[in-house]
Amino acid sequence: MPKRKKNFLGLLGLVFVGALTVFAYFLPASGAYADEASYASDSHTDVIRVTVYDQFPSIKIDSPATDYITTSPTFDLDFTYENSTYVDFTLSYEELDEDGEVIAVHEVPLPRFNPDPSRLDPTFNYDSDSNTVTINLFDPNPEADTPALSYGHYVLTAVSASPIGPSTGDAIEFDYVPVNLVQTGSAETTQNPVADVIYDDGVAKIEVMPVDRNGNALFYEAIVIEIEPDENGDYLAGTKTIVLPFTEHGFPSGDYNLLVTAYSATTVPGEIDPDSGEQGEDTVEYEIISSPRTIYVVSYVQPLAPDVPDTGGLFKNLNLATEDVVITSIVAFVALAAVALLILAKQKKDYRKNLRRK
Repeated sequence: MPKRKKNFLGLLGLVFVGALTVFAYFLPASGAYADEASYASDSHTDVIRVTVYDQFPSIKIDSPATDYITTSPTFDLDFTYENSTYVDFTLSYEELDEDGEVIAVHEVPLPRFNPDPSRLDPTFNYDSDSNTVTINLFDPNPEADTPALSYGHYVLTAVSASPIGPSTGDAIEFDYVPVNLVQTGSAETTQNPVADVIYDDGVAKIEVMPVDRNGNALFYEAIVIEIEPDENGDYLAGTKTIVLPFTEHGFPSGDYNLLVTAYSATTVPGEIDPDSGEQGEDTVEYEIISSPRTIYVVSYVQPLAPDVPDTGGLFKNLNLATEDVVITSIVAFVALAAVALLILAKQKKDYRKNLRRK
C-alpha cells in the first residue's frame, strides 16, 4: 500500500508540472511586447523647440571705438540697442589744475534718445534697432542749456532702459584735441616717415618735434607748419602733410615720439606814428592753445646702406674667373721677376769685364 501511494503521488506531480508547462506556453509574451514597444518608441522622436526671449535691455556703442581722437567738436555716435524704451548718454571729464592734478570730475547729461513710438512693442513697450546720434561738444545738451566744452579727455557712457529695468550699459573714451597726427606711410627713396597733420578751427601754427623717452628734443629746430587765414582772417580746420627727415639726421630704426604743439594767433595792429600819422604794420602774436601738449608715435625703418662703388669695370666684361685672374697675375709676377734677375746678372757680368780691363 505505501508503495502504490508513492507512485500515485509521483504521477500526480508529473501531471502538475505538465499542466504548468502548458499554461506557461499559452501565456502572452510580455517581454517581447515590451521590446517591440521600446523599439517603436525609439524609432519615433518628438522634437520640441522652445524659444526664450531675453527681455532685459542692452546697449552697445558700435563706433567710434574707444581711444578715439577727434579735432572736431562734433562727431557721429553709432549704437545698437535691444529691448529698450529709451537710451541715456552721459559725458564725464576731469578738471585739472595747472600742475595736471585732478581737482574735480564733471558729468554732463546728453539728450535722451527715444525710439519711434510706432516701433515700440505693444506688450512690453520697447524696441530693438540701430541708430546714430550727433555729439556736439560746443552745445552738448540744448535742452539743459549746458555750457560749451573744450579740449580734453572724455568718457561717454550709454545706458538703455525698459519697464524691466536699466541695462548694464556701454562706454568709450575719446580725446578732443586741436591737432591730430596720423602716419600715412614712408617716403619711397629716403624711408622718412610721412604723416598727415589734422587741425581744428582756430589753429594758426603747429610745431612738431621728435623727442626721446625723457622728452628731450632730437632736432635742433622743430618742424613748423603755418596756416594761412582766409579772406575774413579766420583760421579754418584742415590737413597738412609733412615728411620727417629722420634719414638725414641718421636716426636708427624704431618708434619715435612726436611732441605736437598747437598755437592760436592774435593780430596786433601796428602803432600810429605821431609825426606822420601813419599806422605801422600789424604783428601776429601766438599762444599755445592747450596744455599739456600732445605726443604721437611714428615708426621709422632706416634705409639699407648704399652699395660700394664698382671699380672693376675694366675686367668685368672679359668673362674671366677669379681663379684665372689670380693665377695669371702670379705667372706675370714671376716672369717679371725672372727678367729683372737676368738684367741684374747681365749688368753684374759687364761690370766685372770692365773692371778687369782696367
